[in-house]
Amino acid sequence: MDRHNIKRQLIVGYKIYRRKFPHIKLAIGAVALSVILCVLFILRVISKELPRVWVDKIEQELSTDTFAVELDGVSVSLRRGLYLNNLAIYPKRVAERPILNAHQVRLELDIFSKKPIVDRLKSVSIDSFEIASVSSTTVESGVEKASAQEESFVVLPNLKGVDLYCRKARFFKTDAYNIEANISMKDSTIFCNDIVLNFAESNDNLTQNIFGYVKYDVMKNKLEFSGDGKLKTEILLPLFADLGLKGLNRELEKIEFPSVAPDVSAVLKYSPNEAIYNLDLNVNSQHVKYNDVDFVSLVLYLKAHGTNRWSNIDINSLVGRRPEGTLSGSLFIDLDKDVLTFDAISKIRPAHMLTAVGVLDNEERFPLDVELPCQMTASGTVGISKGTANALRIDGNFSARSISFKGMMFENAIGRVDMDYEAWNVNNIEAKLYDGSLNGDISVAPQYVPEKGLSLEKVNFAANFDCKNSSLDTMLRSWSLVKTEDEPFVGLANFNGYLNFDIGNEIDVLRTMVGAAKVDIIDATIYRIPIFAGFTDFMARNVPGLDFILTQNSLKTELNIKDYGVRFENLLVDGPAISITGHGDMWFTGHVDARMRANLLSHDTWVGKGLHFLLFPISKIFELQVYGPINDLSWQTSTLGLSDKETTPEQRGEKK
Repeated sequence: MDRHNIKRQLIVGYKIYRRKFPHIKLAIGAVALSVILCVLFILRVISKELPRVWVDKIEQELSTDTFAVELDGVSVSLRRGLYLNNLAIYPKRVAERPILNAHQVRLELDIFSKKPIVDRLKSVSIDSFEIASVSSTTVESGVEKASAQEESFVVLPNLKGVDLYCRKARFFKTDAYNIEANISMKDSTIFCNDIVLNFAESNDNLTQNIFGYVKYDVMKNKLEFSGDGKLKTEILLPLFADLGLKGLNRELEKIEFPSVAPDVSAVLKYSPNEAIYNLDLNVNSQHVKYNDVDFVSLVLYLKAHGTNRWSNIDINSLVGRRPEGTLSGSLFIDLDKDVLTFDAISKIRPAHMLTAVGVLDNEERFPLDVELPCQMTASGTVGISKGTANALRIDGNFSARSISFKGMMFENAIGRVDMDYEAWNVNNIEAKLYDGSLNGDISVAPQYVPEKGLSLEKVNFAANFDCKNSSLDTMLRSWSLVKTEDEPFVGLANFNGYLNFDIGNEIDVLRTMVGAAKVDIIDATIYRIPIFAGFTDFMARNVPGLDFILTQNSLKTELNIKDYGVRFENLLVDGPAISITGHGDMWFTGHVDARMRANLLSHDTWVGKGLHFLLFPISKIFELQVYGPINDLSWQTSTLGLSDKETTPEQRGEKK
């Protein structure tokens, strides 16, 4: 039959059918309209929110024997898939906050499949979520430990790899952004592979990110992590605090990264139930501050570990580089005893080195000025809290191009360092001082207050010294007693003695200074020394022609330092024709008040001593008073009433 005949018969049949059933057109229209309205109603309902009965059914399907899932609302869209408004997961055996709280979750899944939801998942997109701390997620708290058979029971639905994306997440008090991962679950374990997350929303130079994987057994509270990226360690502090690593946090808080985040890699294995505590952390950074000491770069490998708890922190391969050199070594922190043991080789300034390891709280408190190059090799123990400050024990060796203190420069210095909480000793010092050789010992005693720790608000400084063959010219110029353009002074100085004084923020060092020394100057033109030049003028004025025989070439005296000045006794300035004996005071205000006496011939010869005894009454005529500021001294006879000046309290530097 051809197409034309078929079409004609259908039209004839339809007309006959309409005559027998006149309301068929209306009925078909009504049915079609009902179907359309029903579909629109269903789409409208599920796109807004499913009925609560359906939501409860979904909650039951997602929940397990161990965990309960709660949903605020669910909607379905052909475009968006399954959309969960708010999702919370609670441990059933423990009444506490949810271990996971997620907002605006979209599950892309196969809607028409009859498999469970977890088997139909393709991807998960989350606007934001929060995770509870690891320490609060153990489900066995408050219940008897499950048997081995119960532990192996599937507490989480099996989930094959599902892609996850989250715009923002918060865990361990830290915000992360644009998180990507592939998530799977088996038994009680969650696997997060191919993790990518950022700790800043922008992609500038300060962006911090991590790449790695996480494995977490919810039932055993067992966490494993491995990853690397760019990360400032302060971001890890809340996590370490939650894991019980507060001792590590105390050390990491000393590190600051003012500019670009460092390269970090980490491996963590943590399981309190199985006594597993292990953290490996590698840090490679550019500009960094450690204990407020600036380093151009810092590289360290850190290992935290323990049995039953975190107890030890090892920092190996520590290399900090400053412009003047490097600090390298290793640290061991005993968290139980609260002490730090270290081995270090330092080519940086000692003040920076001692501040970095925690001996000094401020590099500016270091009393010495050290010129580079300088090297210090040291090992010892440092208390890392006020209560363990008396654990301080350090010994080592040092060498430096020069060490300066209060204008005195010790060149090519070497010595041995021995420090504890009572005294910081530098022994067996060998150095060049004023072009001569110096041997001595230095001791710095800080204050130790029990339960408060070590204080550098006030420290005592003590030194013993023996110097030989120092240049008189170098000494006088370093003390600014002669001008640079003056003709060089000849002569060598030998002196030995001790010095003791206090150092502190509001302490006048010179007022606390006490000490003693013996001085012996040889082969020198003593009359050219400024303090004795006035004697030459006096003798030339009063005894014409005597100035031609003033050739004193040696000086001996004994010094005592106290009461804000220097007292010199048994002064002998000796020469072949004229010698000078005397005593007096030179205060730190710069004022001098001394008594001198001129004697015929050298005091070191028998003839000179005899003449001194025989001519004693006559020599009284040449008893002089040396008085005034050191740069403008006056020499006047103190006999026959010509001069008898008294030094005032102000000139002696006495306080009112």
